[in-house]
Amino acid sequence: MNDQRKGIVGDVIVNNKDKLYQWHSTVLNIENIFQNITSSSYGHENLPGFYVSSVIFEPGDVNDTFIMPNNFKRGFILVNGFNLGRYWQEIGPQKTLYIPKYFLKAYPQKNVFVVFELEVVDNSATSISFYKEAIWNN
Repeated sequence: MNDQRKGIVGDVIVNNKDKLYQWHSTVLNIENIFQNITSSSYGHENLPGFYVSSVIFEPGDVNDTFIMPNNFKRGFILVNGFNLGRYWQEIGPQKTLYIPKYFLKAYPQKNVFVVFELEVVDNSATSISFYKEAIWNN
């Protein structure tokens, strides 16, 4: 247990060659960002960004489910302010993240899904899908 390290534990290298000196990390206040997002995607081309979608479920449709970020690469997903976890589609092992039914709201309330994507993706090809069972990498 004592050898399990998280975060940056060595030199920070930029472009696989330049060592970064005198840098610091900053906390990203997600709550303030959510209050200011008004469009379906928030960010700039060729940079990481936030993708927001809302869905209204009929009362009978609110069940435990799994969400898949289609054509996204690596990031995390929140639903109604709850962090579902991280995804890394190429590495896995899972392709979907679990959503307990208690995180979801029924009609007439909206369910807000936020995907924070760390890589550059084709905005026109991204979407989210819902499944009854988990999907794993082969």
